[in-house]
Amino acid sequence: MESVAQTFLGNATVYTPKGTAVPALRFSEFNSVQIANVNSAAAAQFPNAQRIANASATYNCHGYAWYLSESPISPRYWINTPGDDTYWNDGSYIRVCNASEGTKISYASDDHSAVRSAVAGKFESKWGQWPLLRHDPTYTPYNSSVLHYYASTKINGSTLAICSGTRAFSVSNITGATYTWTASSNISIVSGAGTRQVTVQRNGSSIGTATLTVQISTPCSGGSASNSISFPVGKEPISALRMPQTYFYGPGASVYGEVDPVPGATTYEWYLNGQFQQISSYNHEFVLYSCGNYTLGVRAYTSACGWTDISSAYFTVGCSGSFMVYPNPAQEQITIEQVSNQDSVTYNQSTSNLQIGFNSEAEDETFSVKLYNAQQEVVAEGRTSDGKEKKIKLSVSKLHSGTYYLFIYYKESVLERQIVVQ
Repeated sequence: MESVAQTFLGNATVYTPKGTAVPALRFSEFNSVQIANVNSAAAAQFPNAQRIANASATYNCHGYAWYLSESPISPRYWINTPGDDTYWNDGSYIRVCNASEGTKISYASDDHSAVRSAVAGKFESKWGQWPLLRHDPTYTPYNSSVLHYYASTKINGSTLAICSGTRAFSVSNITGATYTWTASSNISIVSGAGTRQVTVQRNGSSIGTATLTVQISTPCSGGSASNSISFPVGKEPISALRMPQTYFYGPGASVYGEVDPVPGATTYEWYLNGQFQQISSYNHEFVLYSCGNYTLGVRAYTSACGWTDISSAYFTVGCSGSFMVYPNPAQEQITIEQVSNQDSVTYNQSTSNLQIGFNSEAEDETFSVKLYNAQQEVVAEGRTSDGKEKKIKLSVSKLHSGTYYLFIYYKESVLERQIVVQ
């Protein structure tokens, strides 16, 4: 096969299913004329091979068979030998004797890899820079006298927490294979030991992370390969509650918190100072109108194990001063006014005004404002001339009705609120 000069873009790293690093290369793609020419050359020399993807300079047989075929939307990489060997040397795959049980094929008499096609009796492989082709096992430019077949050692089964009952796990059904299963102390194998499928259960009231391991050997493997799967036992764990900051400016402070989505969770309960607030998602935003120290908490419910522990975070809402924004909704103009705790200001959540808090030691500071539309374009802006000036008025009479976003820039703080123009 003739090749076309490739432009090398750099090195990359991909990983086997067990997490072992495999070196890879990045190349630029052919142009449309080159793709058409290479496609034509392949069709002329191997007319009985079916093209299923165009010629490409970005990936080769090993890159496709061992990496890209398992993750089609991943970036395309070129993997050279012995990178392909890593996939069976680390135990992600094991050599099998029965050709029909192998999903990956190594042309051991040459430097080539393929995958078994869903079409009976066919392989699919990338021929260097040539197209990805469906073909008979021996209908290739590669020496096919010695073929090695490989099956995955992946353990299949749920990784959600197990609290009660049993759970089944399985691996590939390989003719002549021996299977040896071992389990961590917080689970027990209750059936299937020595077969490709086992059933496990939780030991008593144990909690933590369980690990189930299988060791597989076949008459053709020349050794054994092992793989493991881990999952929680007892309560489903919940991540630390994250907040963008621990100090917020109030009153009217927007307080946001989130945890990682809990697998299998159907409900999240949010708490403030130990008091239930509402059911929401794994992330939530509160608006607080009182200053002080707070504890934010969240817990999740799963049908398998019930409620998780509560994940908590601590924060403070400080109210050294604030900005009044009024009216909201607005028709003609909006006023942004800086006030302090000493000013006589009555704030009512039911009114149309907005009060946005800030932490201020020195009040004689300038501030500026910008009003953005939904397209993130500035439609109005203003700035105080000195620290004595406390108000900025923005005209909104010529703006279309809708929602706008007001940003107030004060000292090192950026405060944001939505404004409705009618």
